[in-house]
Amino acid sequence: MRLAADGTRECALARWGLVPGWAPDLKFGARCINARAETVAKLPAFRGAFRRRRCLVPVNAFFEWSGEKGERMKWRISLREEPLFALAGLWEWWQDREKWRGGHQLHDRHLRRQRGDRAAARPHAGDPARNGLRALA
Repeated sequence: MRLAADGTRECALARWGLVPGWAPDLKFGARCINARAETVAKLPAFRGAFRRRRCLVPVNAFFEWSGEKGERMKWRISLREEPLFALAGLWEWWQDREKWRGGHQLHDRHLRRQRGDRAAARPHAGDPARNGLRALA
């Protein structure tokens, strides 16, 4: 869910992993699936989307990992009282420079994270940010 150019809300399908417009290829998105609240406004990969392209990602749960490499455990985190909730996200447009004449564009997203959210305290210290969920309200 994001704001359209005319200011109305719209739902859009997106690919997971933020690929900034300046990225050379889609592989860059694998490195941009989470941004920390304390650095999202400063890092070049997230800065533009943070300023102008925020969204809500509707989910019924999300997954987090804990433990050391080789002994990692996957945790499914949901809200008992809410079957559907939203996570703060960013979206971006990316276009393949080699195929730009064919109109190959990509719409992608990733989650913004904040430290110390109680819902994810057990798996690790970060959690998809909930303080940005009012952006479209």
